[in-house]
Amino acid sequence: MKVNMIQFFIFFIIFSNNIYSHKQISDSVEQLIDNQSNEIKTFLIHFRNVYKKQSKGKKHRITESKSDILIRHIQQVKAAQSQFEIDYLLHIEEYKIKSLWVSNSIRITCPVDFIESIYKRNDIRYIQLDSPIYLPALVSKKNLKSKEIQKISEGLKLLRVPKLRNSQLIDFKESHLKIGLIDTAFDKNSFNLKQITSKDFTQNDNSQETFIDHATYSLGLLIGAKNPKAKTAIVPNAHIYHAKVFHNNNTSTISVVLFALQWLLDPDLNPNTNDFPKVISNSWASLNPDKNLMLPFWEALSTMKKLGVIPVFPAGNSGESQKISLSSGLPHAMSIGSISREGIPSSFSTKAQVEWEGVIYNKPELFAPGENILSIFPNQQYGEITSTTCSSNYVAAIIAIIQEANPKLPPKEIKKILLQTTQRLSDGKKSYIVDAYQAIDLAKNGGLVKGLIDGPEWATQILVQPGDITFNSKTTGAFHFFLKEGNYQLSFTAKGFRPHKQSIIVVKQRKQSLMIGLQESQKHQFSIKVIDTKNIPVNGILNIQNNKNKLYNIENGNIEMNLYEGLYKGTIEVQGLKRKSFLLNVDRLKKHFDYQVSQAPPISIIKDSKENDKVSLLEKSLKALSLSYQVYNHTISKDQLLSHDIVFWMTEAESFDTLSDKEQDLIKEYISSGGRIVFSGENFAYHLQNTSFLNNICGVKFKQDFGDSSLSFKQQKIKLSSLTNNTEWYYPDSLSKFNDKASIFLFYQNKEIAAIFNENEFGASLFFGFSLNQISQEESRTQLIKQILNQIKPSLSQQIKRVQALFQLNKSAYHKLIYRLNQSTLNTPQEIKKQLRNFKNKKAFQPILKQLFYQEQNALIQQDLY
Repeated sequence: MKVNMIQFFIFFIIFSNNIYSHKQISDSVEQLIDNQSNEIKTFLIHFRNVYKKQSKGKKHRITESKSDILIRHIQQVKAAQSQFEIDYLLHIEEYKIKSLWVSNSIRITCPVDFIESIYKRNDIRYIQLDSPIYLPALVSKKNLKSKEIQKISEGLKLLRVPKLRNSQLIDFKESHLKIGLIDTAFDKNSFNLKQITSKDFTQNDNSQETFIDHATYSLGLLIGAKNPKAKTAIVPNAHIYHAKVFHNNNTSTISVVLFALQWLLDPDLNPNTNDFPKVISNSWASLNPDKNLMLPFWEALSTMKKLGVIPVFPAGNSGESQKISLSSGLPHAMSIGSISREGIPSSFSTKAQVEWEGVIYNKPELFAPGENILSIFPNQQYGEITSTTCSSNYVAAIIAIIQEANPKLPPKEIKKILLQTTQRLSDGKKSYIVDAYQAIDLAKNGGLVKGLIDGPEWATQILVQPGDITFNSKTTGAFHFFLKEGNYQLSFTAKGFRPHKQSIIVVKQRKQSLMIGLQESQKHQFSIKVIDTKNIPVNGILNIQNNKNKLYNIENGNIEMNLYEGLYKGTIEVQGLKRKSFLLNVDRLKKHFDYQVSQAPPISIIKDSKENDKVSLLEKSLKALSLSYQVYNHTISKDQLLSHDIVFWMTEAESFDTLSDKEQDLIKEYISSGGRIVFSGENFAYHLQNTSFLNNICGVKFKQDFGDSSLSFKQQKIKLSSLTNNTEWYYPDSLSKFNDKASIFLFYQNKEIAAIFNENEFGASLFFGFSLNQISQEESRTQLIKQILNQIKPSLSQQIKRVQALFQLNKSAYHKLIYRLNQSTLNTPQEIKKQLRNFKNKKAFQPILKQLFYQEQNALIQQDLY
């Protein structure tokens, strides 16, 4: 009887207001109404945004205070509820109504016929059932025995967290990091509960919590155990706001998750306090393909965006061919995929395109480690888990550090920094793998440069010097990127337009806007002259890379060209000499350019690391020894590698980005040709462990993840250091010999092996378990480099043998080696002649024999003269 009176009351309000509109209900609700069901169900009613309490013309921007935004949303919902006479309905026991200001909606438990009586009102946007939400299943998990536990999680290494912790960019002990976590219950015995503010939204506080695994894994990745046996966490000093939303059967509902989100945006229920986390790690997914059912989350995430809160979601574990969960596919959600230890996207990590309101979004936006990740298991145990949940928790922690480093950054700019600083793969290509160190460094010490280019109707290339960094504008001419504090020159180039140069000063945590106008250009004729170090014109090939890689012949040192005004990247290849790279600035005034090519030095350095634009300590030592060398950043071609006698391959503290399979094959060929190579990097052996390359080619076996922070060299103690004296996060590799041919070259102070030399009938390698650039003492480092070169340098007979090998293998490298050897004939003609007698086929040595003949003729002439 009471229900009928309520219905009559509601009908009276509806008809008297005459506000019918088209229906806005989900398929499942429509089916209930069509079946004339009178069941009592729980519904979510979403209201239209027509109740904004604001002055005319005022816009709500990100600069609004938290209290302004929260109060406005509460007012909207209360205004909507007043239209329903909710104040009356709240007193009726059969109708359980709760406000969800975070999504401009309410949750109501009522009979279906009540929903039928109100759903056509024009102040209702949508009505749906309170549908299930699920916990994404892990791909795998494995408990570890004590002896299997690593000292540090591989995931932290892949993200370059040790580099971040040693850099002291952030004082973690004094920081106020806050992270929200929506997950299951957790093992309270494993963590410091003072670091966790927890609230249960499952309404079964008295039930025994039987499923505590998932949140335990997540907390292990975020803050780690209270008595850690290993480093598993990025932010062990952070405070976690934990919302339990899953029942023991791993299920929840939309409204429960919304209430959790609402609480995380205002934990103390006081809009004027700044107590809420600015990043939320979400361990939940909606499996329903109906996008309309995501409306409450769309609204909730929009509210979070206005508050500057970033919601982070796992991409999912269903594989690339499957559709991504609509929750992690929302435009305002930052979706994170998983990578392997090799830096390759995991096969199980979901990847897809999602369309929202006609716009295509590529998901996930970023990647982080997610395979076999070390974390905390219940009962203070350790284990490994595989899931994109690992990836999303890692990125949530990194975002929290960025927010601590620069609190002024809005979500859009944080995402830009994360994308701009993603790590490079072994082939030099950009990836979407988060780099914790670079991201926090740029957020703290960088500034935003943005602007608009007027002129071209296509993308403009922007070259930043120093650093040789390239950005591209949008086709609209808009651009924005971050640069570290300092002075820069920007070069704007677009085909058919004159280049424009702009000097700027970047101040950290400041923004600046530029307006650039480009004028149309014309073709100009000019000449180029190419000579060697003796001012002798040479023949060769010139390649203009951003002119469709067009090749031009250099004849007797001269070449005539006709190009549009602009800035061009080019290379000059001359047989037997070092490749010359240059920037060609074509304008109306300059009619001639001169370039000089030099001899390819015997030593090369390959900087296969993130900070490759800096002069390394190794380079300083080589200069102190008066040795010439050539530097390659990230990538090196076969011709380039084979042309050097000694190669230093430096990876610093990288872990996944050491050597790709392609690079390993290239190095095998180099050593087979008689090449000599030095490997130097903190995680080189760690990454290559159990590979045929490390064992058979280098004669090295990885022993353990931590050697020592000091070396034993010539009865001296040499301290290894990072950027600071902090060795807590320093993990060099200790090595062992794989075969009897290998020999120990260097020990750590604790008698563990630090370097191994391996020589075969062709070439040799010298493998270090640490980076040579981590020896800050200049005199000790230079003496060690000198000993390395004495150990690995090829003898004259080995160089002669290499001539024969390269003659068959690679003509470009052959000519460079011949050029160097011909310089040697001036000093050791008799020794070279002696070595050449061992070869029956002397075709490969004709240039050397010719040089020797000229020397002998000159000697006879000198004798005749005197």
